[in-house]
Amino acid sequence: MLPYTISFIITTLIFVLYRTKKKSAFRFDRTLLIFSMIPLITLGTFRDVSIGTDTAVYLRGFYKHDNFDHLIENISLFSEFGFVFMSTGINILFSDHRYYFFALISIILFLYLKSILRISKYPLYSLLCFLLLGSFTFHFNGARQGTTLAISALSLIFIFEKKPLKFYLTISIGFLFHKSILLCMLFYYIFNIGFTKKTVFWIITCCTVFGIFVSNLVEIASQFDGRYSGYASDEYEGGGLVTVLFNICIFLWLFTAKKINKIKNKIYDVTLVAMLCCSALGTVSIILNLNPSGILRLTLYFSQLMIFGLPISIMSFRNEFSRYFLILLSLILMVIYFYLTTLSFAKLYPFTYDLPSIY
Repeated sequence: MLPYTISFIITTLIFVLYRTKKKSAFRFDRTLLIFSMIPLITLGTFRDVSIGTDTAVYLRGFYKHDNFDHLIENISLFSEFGFVFMSTGINILFSDHRYYFFALISIILFLYLKSILRISKYPLYSLLCFLLLGSFTFHFNGARQGTTLAISALSLIFIFEKKPLKFYLTISIGFLFHKSILLCMLFYYIFNIGFTKKTVFWIITCCTVFGIFVSNLVEIASQFDGRYSGYASDEYEGGGLVTVLFNICIFLWLFTAKKINKIKNKIYDVTLVAMLCCSALGTVSIILNLNPSGILRLTLYFSQLMIFGLPISIMSFRNEFSRYFLILLSLILMVIYFYLTTLSFAKLYPFTYDLPSIY
């Protein structure tokens, strides 16, 4: 766990310096922001190929795409052209997979950081949530969806700024990397209706109906991509139970904090709606014993909004002692959560580097 710990601490310290430094004529503040990301970029770029369950699969695709002929021959609406195009371009230019890792981590960090700085009321706290709640390390396992998760995080900016054209354009770009981002097309409507009793009723109803017809939906999706064929299988009893329970606890906490402190904040309400969707879909997945790589992976588009909502829930407490106590407690719990999930999430631990040879 030492590489993760050192990288996270250095990134956090430099980011604190960036946040406390006044804007300078020489853009020193921007330099600090870039420097704060270097430890994370190093972690993502020079990780050994054994890190991440799907890394070997992605690298086989990366080395296979060494020219554009194969890409052009197989291009279609559902071929996730953007990701293959990026992989092919990097392979042609550099061939070394470390450049591929570098491109992935750089794109993901840029998109998440931009959304945090534009949306979050407490950027430092949001950065810690991003690092410790799994959004950062997810792309070690799922590079394509990890990229679209970052793109969907960026699209949230356009929801809050009420720019539907830019929102749908961003989601369309994400579609070129992973088809699952089509789910986010609903976000502009869902996240603008607010957290009300009517919202709760419709979300629970829609998730129930989704559960009833999930096998039919998976069958339709399988016609476009055979990889989805096993997502409606009911042989995964207990799959993802801990994750679902965690998400439900987060939703209950956010709801309780809203009632206690009478929080009136658009970002917070959107997070509540997102976590309700996440909890409802996750519950359906557990009840039906579905493949955790199916619906549960879709809930990541919702659960990542914890990055913005959790800091608001804690900072809304007016009593200074209560606030600092909750900050400390939340950090301890997030560190424990990161430690346990990193150990249990196959091939994220132990972390080993793949450094270039000096000979």
